[in-house]
Amino acid sequence: TQAVAEALRTDLSYSVQQAACEALGKLGGDTALVALRAATDFPSPNDRVAGAALRARLALADGMAVDEVFKLAAGSGDVRRRGLGLSAIGGLTVAQN
Repeated sequence: TQAVAEALRTDLSYSVQQAACEALGKLGGDTALVALRAATDFPSPNDRVAGAALRARLALADGMAVDEVFKLAAGSGDVRRRGLGLSAIGGLTVAQN
């Protein structure tokens, strides 16, 4: 988990960062959550890294992610970030609501 989290933080490739988020979402644990929470704010085209991080956090049942999804969706700021929140709502399960 530590090596994947390190790749997420240090590799400049958006594809590697996205893949690392997906892997961390499957691995789980505190190290994964910390890295994924940070990656939610990583800039990338079409918020692909942030979206992958948010989906992984939701898969890990990160309660902070659920709150963040609704905050992003309701936001009046950046339209792209609002879109990220709205698209992530579709990833919520009944248990997370």
